[in-house]
Amino acid sequence: MLFKFTKFRAILIVVMLFLIIIYPPMGNSMSQTTKQGGRVIRIALDNTIPPYSYIGENGELKGFNIDLLNTLEKHTNLTFKYVPTTWEAAISMFKNGEVDALMATVYTEERNKTFSFTKIYQYLYFNFFQRANMPILSNIDDIENHTLAVIKDDITEVLALQWMNRTHKKVYLVYVETPEEALELVNSNSVDFFLYEIHTASYIIAKLSLKNVKLTNVEIFSLPLAIAVKKDMPWLVDVLNNAIDEIKNSGEYTSIYNKWFNPSTHPVIPWYFYYALAAFLIAVGGIGIIGFKYKKSEERVKEQRRRITNLVALSQTLMEKMPIGILYVRDDHCLYANPEALNILQYDFDELNKNKIFKNLLADGDEVSVKTKEGRTKWLYVKSIDYKGGRIISIIDITKRKILESVEKERFEYLNNMLDALRNPMQNILLASENIESKEMQKIIKKEVDKIIEILREEPE
Repeated sequence: MLFKFTKFRAILIVVMLFLIIIYPPMGNSMSQTTKQGGRVIRIALDNTIPPYSYIGENGELKGFNIDLLNTLEKHTNLTFKYVPTTWEAAISMFKNGEVDALMATVYTEERNKTFSFTKIYQYLYFNFFQRANMPILSNIDDIENHTLAVIKDDITEVLALQWMNRTHKKVYLVYVETPEEALELVNSNSVDFFLYEIHTASYIIAKLSLKNVKLTNVEIFSLPLAIAVKKDMPWLVDVLNNAIDEIKNSGEYTSIYNKWFNPSTHPVIPWYFYYALAAFLIAVGGIGIIGFKYKKSEERVKEQRRRITNLVALSQTLMEKMPIGILYVRDDHCLYANPEALNILQYDFDELNKNKIFKNLLADGDEVSVKTKEGRTKWLYVKSIDYKGGRIISIIDITKRKILESVEKERFEYLNNMLDALRNPMQNILLASENIESKEMQKIIKKEVDKIIEILREEPE
């Protein structure tokens, strides 16, 4: 009896050891062990540029650069220690060797002599912001004889001065200390324009609720961003470049970018809509979706979930960037419209629902006309499919083609009318020539008339 109990206990111990090997405790994962032994990299960054990197209301360091670095860290055997400060202090610390890297640095040939740089991971775009109650700015020349807010010694001040020297046009510069001050001057109608980086300025506008400030489509220049690294650490550049490639290929970079720079401004779209759109886009491309076969293996299930997540992220990115307008309409309400659809229809998302512009797109026929806010007629090529009680609608602007067709039709009708008008007089001339006694004159008249008839018979180009 004692032997049986001892044997049972031994078997139980073996089974428990087997389970521990297969299912190790969550707190002792390999990745955590690796991180504890990873090299610490000190990274300086500017904490005064929302939404890139700034101090939140609760004192926490947050922003696009922070989420990006946190994600990069997961793809390396390194531990990042952030040194938040002003830009002047950060670059001084980097030059003095107090930190290993400098986040969000603009690449220049001069700096490349002193620092090493990773791949470019982001661009800064500088556009004009204007008073919402003035005519929309269409190009940089329209700022002539207007007031422009600039920050002293900022790159935008240098550009404004260079533009005035080059074009000999006058702009009245109003100097300010901060972008917040400049945008508040625009909002109060004290200044007409402000040139600044679009994401930081847009963040300030939303935070301060500046209703009279509008972003224009006039982009003046852009600057590439990379991570600057000490010259004696080329291995770190390689590690960071590999991590940048990995997060861009996995879709993690797109998720971070959309979180900070493309927040949703419309009602939440049902999760199944993205799955349907993913299937629609892949079918259009001729790619079949292979159904996943679920197995009991935990690793297999995790891999399938990761693929689905990446597919949804890819579909959302394609939908936002594709050159075809896409709308999703259900229950007499537009739940989604991608940027190209809003650009084609010339309405923002709220105006689209308020004026029910999308109802015209549900009419019978492939070609539909709509009115813009300015009263101009636009012709659209429309296709739609039913899904979950709503409709996914695709639109393409064919206004130019319709205008050309109309012009060609009018031209053709004009030529036909002209031919009809000339035909009878020419026949009368021929009949009259037969009554002329001079045979030589008859031949000349007939010859010239034949020339005219031949010209009229030619196909109009």
